[in-house]
Formats: sequence, C-alpha cells, structure tokens
Amino acid sequence: MILVQSHRLRLSGNKLIAIFAALFLVSSCAPKLKVLKPEGMGETSSKNENSETGNIAENSENGKTSTAPSRNIALILPFELDKANKTSIGLNDVKRSSLALDFYQGFKIALDEQAAKGANFQLNVLDSRDNVNQLSRLASSSGIQAADLIVGPVYPKEISGFAGSTVTGNVLQVSPLAASKPIQFKNPHLVSLTASIDQHISALAFRLIKDHHIDDKLILVNDTNDDDNQKFIPPLDSAIQAQSKGLLNPIILDETSLNEAALQQQGKNVVVSGSANRYSVATLLEKLSALQGNGFQIQLFGHPNWSKLDLNDAYLQQLNTRITASYYIDVQAENVKAFIHKYTERYQVSPSEFSYKGYDAGTFFGQLLHKYGKDYPMHLTEESYRGLHNLFKFAYNPNWGYSNTNIMLLGFSNGQFRPLK
Repeated sequence: MILVQSHRLRLSGNKLIAIFAALFLVSSCAPKLKVLKPEGMGETSSKNENSETGNIAENSENGKTSTAPSRNIALILPFELDKANKTSIGLNDVKRSSLALDFYQGFKIALDEQAAKGANFQLNVLDSRDNVNQLSRLASSSGIQAADLIVGPVYPKEISGFAGSTVTGNVLQVSPLAASKPIQFKNPHLVSLTASIDQHISALAFRLIKDHHIDDKLILVNDTNDDDNQKFIPPLDSAIQAQSKGLLNPIILDETSLNEAALQQQGKNVVVSGSANRYSVATLLEKLSALQGNGFQIQLFGHPNWSKLDLNDAYLQQLNTRITASYYIDVQAENVKAFIHKYTERYQVSPSEFSYKGYDAGTFFGQLLHKYGKDYPMHLTEESYRGLHNLFKFAYNPNWGYSNTNIMLLGFSNGQFRPLK
C-alpha cells in the first residue's frame, strides 16, 4: 500500500496531464488520501469508506492485502508549485518542476513495485519551493516528524538549511542528487547517493597508479584560469603522490607546453585534463590527435563531466579516452528496458537521468525499510544494490554520514562512454 500526500493543480493539455499525473493522481484503492493544495486553494480529503485504519491495507498495484507495518517516507523536492498559475498550467511550469517530477515519477514506480510484493508505505510528497525558509517550515510538519526516512531536499543550499535540524535517532536523510562534499553539511544522519568530485579524484588516482607501467609518462594538464581544472588537477596530483607513497610523481604542464618536446617517443604518454569547458577540451583533443598522428602513443583521461559535452567522437576514440562516472545507463540491459517500458506506458514521456535516479533510490530504500523496519540504518553499510544507473555501496563516517563509494571507469568506444572492468 502507498498513501500519497501531494499538491493538486488543474491541468490543461494531454501532454501536461501525462507529465503531472504521477504527482497529482493517486490510485483510487488507497485507503485514505489527503490532498494538500497550494496556499489559497484550500484543502480536501478523500477516503475509501471500506478501508482499514490499522496496518492491513489493500495493495495499490495488485489488490492483495499487506500485513507489513506501514513505513513513512517524506520526499522533499523543488516542485515550486507556488510559482505556478493556479488556473492554467503552462509549459514554463512544467519545465520549472521537471527535475522534481522526473525524480518523483521514478521513485513512485519503485515504491509501487515494492508494494506489489507486500511492502507498506505512506509517501508524503513535500514541495521545498527551492526556498530555505519553506524548508524551515516543513521541518516541523507532521510529514517530517512522522517520517521513518527523509529523501531530499536536493540542492546544496537546501541541504545545508535542513540537514540535522530534524533528523534524529534512527531516521536518515537522503541527499539523492547533490554531488557536494558531504563534510560541508556535517550531518551524521545524511546519506549521499552521488559521488563528490573528491571521490572521483581518489578513484582516478587509484586507477592511474594501478595501471601505471614503468615506461609510462604521466602528464597532468593544468590551467590556472579554469575553475573546474583547479578543483581537479592539483588535488589529483596530491592524491596520486599520497596513494603511491611518493613513488609516482606526475609531470604538471599547461596546455601551451604540451608539445612534442614534452612527450616521449618510446612508451605511453598518459595525459589527464581536468577542464570541463567544451572549447578548451575540444582544442586539447585536436592537439593530442595531431601529436598522436606524429607517432606519439597517447592515452587521455578527462573530467567526469565530459560525458555531458558535445565532443569529437573520432578524437575521443583515437585517444582511448577514459573518465570516471557515478551515472551510466545501459539501454540494452533487460531491467533498463523494463523500466523504460513501464515509465513510458504510465507517463507517456521518456525517463530522464532524474527518473532513473529516483527509481534506484526508491527501490533500494524501499527494500531496506521493508526488510529491516525502523532499524534499517544499522544495516545500510551491509547492504548493496546494483541499480539502473549505479551500484549503491555505502561507507560511514561519523562526521558526515554515509557516502556511496562506487565510482565507475568509462572508456569511449562506438560513439559513447561505456563501463570498463
């Protein structure tokens, strides 16, 4: 069973209805549904007169009864419904809410699947409005105070304003999307699903050391005017030297010094760039491709965000380019195909990155809550989950909580980055 509390708005247009349906419409078999409307629109409550008020309730997908105790989940997302036109939803309203809608829709499918297997959830959907003051008000709401698990908010500024203010005891707060350093929130109850840049750097340093051969030359391309580069290359240099205990000392060059004189003719030149600027990366790719054409053996490693840039495929493949990643979707995998089919059939739109992440978060934590009940935090580091987009495997630090430790290495081939073993 899943009970949902959410905001209901009047919709216009079939496509908009399809996009908003998951948030605003709930299965009619839910025993009790309380619908919260935006400020000024009043509040309504609908109730199934045949429902039970205890722990036995009709499952929302298959009509079976569940004897499992109800687990309360608070889902805090930036729908920003306060900015929407209350009489006619427009395209701008949909775009503004797209991240929240996509994540919610994936999350809801996951909980529905768990409910079909006998789990019992009450899902309270709360709008953060991307507003720290709103989050302060939500912190004292019944949906938060009664929660066994809090998922969200998603933006760093929201997490900073909310983390630790309400989470105590056996209740965890999940940061589902922010790639921020967990230490900045100083919340021992926080669960960070997305890897920070520091985790990417540490994983890349480990791989560079592991794959290094005595004849290789390791070159880090440093651009002091590139902010992304400065957050990547100097820390990577430190990580390599620390992990190798000083046995591997990279050569640091700026791009203008990266020429034939800087490379070795015999052996491999391993070049690492930390830029995420498309123009800078495109220029580097062209230069390295020309150098390789002159007989130099080059392998290129790049910033994790290269997977999102429009770059020259031929150069990327020619240079055997690799990046670290915490997100990858194999559209040929059967479980991914099944999710795409279910998502598209239900919502009449294709899933986005946030849909996949919502589904994986809902599946993992739904299973955890159903299996262990309120004691689920004690088992978080014991359990792992291979999701649609990444593997969940957590480590705990009392200063900043739980962090997903899995980082993939992707290699470029046949027009896209793919996982390497």
